[in-house]
Amino acid sequence: MANKVTSIRKALDILNDAKEDKKDEIQKMISQEYKEIKSVVDEIKPKVQHKAAQLQDDMVQTVNHINKKVTDLKNEVDQKTKENPWKAVGVASATAFIMGMLINKRGKQRL
Repeated sequence: MANKVTSIRKALDILNDAKEDKKDEIQKMISQEYKEIKSVVDEIKPKVQHKAAQLQDDMVQTVNHINKKVTDLKNEVDQKTKENPWKAVGVASATAFIMGMLINKRGKQRL
């Protein structure tokens, strides 16, 4: 019986030693993989930041361009309205009439 207990203890010791060896091996592998991933991230990080800055600049330029176009259109509409106010009233009335007809037609279709 003592012999079996001794052999079980030896087996457990061997398993514990193997566990520790594998644990160290796995930790080294994880550490190496982490270093490689960090290296790749560090390599592409400046490129991504540069591209993000470019996109931001492009967006600002686009928004400024759209704002200018809208302002120009608003000024043009204001000018045309001042030149011929009755025409503007007619266009607004016709637009309102057509919108009213479309909305009314839609309302009847839902019933």
